[in-house]
Amino acid sequence: MQIERTKNTARNMLWGLIEKLLQLVLPFVTRTLILKLIGEQYLGLNSLFTSIISVLNLADLGFGTAITFSMYKPIADNDEHKLCALLGYYKTIYRVIGGIVLGVGIAIMPFLKHLITGEVPNDINLYLLYSIYLLNTVLSYWLFAYKKSLIHAYHRDDVSTKISVSLLILQYGLQIGLLFLFDNYYLYILILPVITLFNNILTAIVAKKMFPSLICRGKVDEITRKDIKRRVGGAFIGKFCGVTRNSLDSIFISSFFGLTLVAIYGNYYYILTAVHGLLTIVTVAMASGVGNSIAKESVEKNYQDFENFTFLYSWISGWFACCLLCLYQPFMQIWVGEDLMFSSSIMILFPIYLYVMAASDIKNVYYTACGLWWEGRWRAALEFGLNLILNYFGAKYLGVAGIMLATIITMIGVNFIYGTQILFKYYFSKQKLSKYLLKQLLYLAVTSLMAISTYFVCSLLPKSGILYFFLKGIICIILPNLFYFLVYFKTGIFRRAMALFKNLISIVIKKRS
Repeated sequence: MQIERTKNTARNMLWGLIEKLLQLVLPFVTRTLILKLIGEQYLGLNSLFTSIISVLNLADLGFGTAITFSMYKPIADNDEHKLCALLGYYKTIYRVIGGIVLGVGIAIMPFLKHLITGEVPNDINLYLLYSIYLLNTVLSYWLFAYKKSLIHAYHRDDVSTKISVSLLILQYGLQIGLLFLFDNYYLYILILPVITLFNNILTAIVAKKMFPSLICRGKVDEITRKDIKRRVGGAFIGKFCGVTRNSLDSIFISSFFGLTLVAIYGNYYYILTAVHGLLTIVTVAMASGVGNSIAKESVEKNYQDFENFTFLYSWISGWFACCLLCLYQPFMQIWVGEDLMFSSSIMILFPIYLYVMAASDIKNVYYTACGLWWEGRWRAALEFGLNLILNYFGAKYLGVAGIMLATIITMIGVNFIYGTQILFKYYFSKQKLSKYLLKQLLYLAVTSLMAISTYFVCSLLPKSGILYFFLKGIICIILPNLFYFLVYFKTGIFRRAMALFKNLISIVIKKRS
């Protein structure tokens, strides 16, 4: 089966956008209902348990990422025998992983109370609630998880996204209805494992229909097995760093400051991750296509694509960060009120966090497509260690702002700069890293000037009110993009990136017509 990279990327972006919009709107509605109907402490519990489960998911060891990478070449070579063997290997390992997650999850239950400062809602049994979260995670591993890797490796994420979109609507519809009818958080959470069950079963059925000849049979040869184990080792360290980077923030805030501050941080972070989720539609959609391109195209061709994608992504991420800077506080005031808001000095760190996090996204796509996890193991370990130490001292001396600054510093110095150096050393070896970093510095300078200018214009309007919020939104749509256009429109990178963008959009339009 031949993979049409551009067409599939456009198709994946379209359905990814639909999914992300639902993931933005529907959780927002449910968070609002939880806040209004049963209180902010329940939001704090949700953020805390989600963070703990994210850490437990490290039992995956990065295996899913490594096995998908291992499928790129057999797909390019149309080697069905090897693909079937990889599927069987994946199935076996994921059953083991599910058991490990269950065992470790049960083992940490006695320590749950020590992760919370202050009171827990009277009607909540921590252990029962945590068990529901744990069950949801274990089911995701035991029920056909390996089938999703096949769809992803063939660059057909739009297929699994269609299933997710349908079930997202069902999930949040049921959860919203249960909150209105019963005000019961247990019933709200019980929907999660039910939807996970349906999601995995439907994905397995669709994968079987799309790839009927690809079933679990045969054995992975020893050379491939060793290569996977090596990549898994590096991928685990990288995944460990990525998961703990976000999860430790909530755990530290809960341990130092209690569930209410976790809820406030969770609200701000929810908006940030929702916006970043819209950005990652691009990277998720292009991931498998890049993997296929790495296997087939020249390094020079891939570097030109890398530069084009980086330029487009820095434009979009800078624009989104500017929107957050100008609209965060007005939106939070309308949504949750001033009692559940951070000061502007803390708020400003969230747009910076978004831009810094996004700066590594395109690099990470190529890093993953090249399978450089083992080569980057020390980078990931250094980022985790430094982030952990800075998180502790930041929380102790600077509060929530210190925790965020710790993460931002490690993302810039270790994840972005060090991580990019690894990509250039092992793949883009003929290109100059310094030249690439200087371009990123230029993009940052342009974005900073644009954001300051837009913030100044927005500050001329009153700070509160729905009408003024929408007026600021209109300014944030027009002014930053006009600024970027005037700065870049005569450059070669602008023309190449726009040609790529128009090609993707035209395919999406043809797909819909």
